[in-house]
Amino acid sequence: GSPALTMTVTGTGYIAATSATLNGTALQAQYVTATSLQVAVPAAALAAGQEMNLVLSNPSPGGGSSAASKFLVMSPTPMVTGVSPRTVPQGVDAIVTVNGTGFEANSVVLYNGSERPTTFVNSTTVQVKLTANDLKSFGSGEISVMNPGPGGSTTTPTQLVIAATTPTIT
Repeated sequence: GSPALTMTVTGTGYIAATSATLNGTALQAQYVTATSLQVAVPAAALAAGQEMNLVLSNPSPGGGSSAASKFLVMSPTPMVTGVSPRTVPQGVDAIVTVNGTGFEANSVVLYNGSERPTTFVNSTTVQVKLTANDLKSFGSGEISVMNPGPGGSTTTPTQLVIAATTPTIT
């Protein structure tokens, strides 16, 4: 979730034509010295925690590519501040909005510890679709949000109330 950044890569054998890729995507690289290169990393590459490979290449004749170097985007620690609605009807599909902080593009909502289809809205809001089967029993369930690694973590569960349906006589 960080904004774009410029990182300095140090090593040897850099020339004005040295290029850089991150997980195979070309990045803008600027030669500084034979041992220093500045590489622009776009915000899109920093949207979610992940491990990526940085590779530098020099053109022919000679030239070639460096061994991949790991570039880690660390996941923030998520926190849930509330869910809406807080109460859902028993046995009916429901979309629940989860508010908090530290959410990222690959955050996953867990319902009673199991992953559910999650829609990322922004760093403070995700939505989860719960099925009628998820909500088949009245009482309560637990909602938490997990950010995968590296550095990932899961929030403390928040209670979702499942209201019993009103009986009808036919």
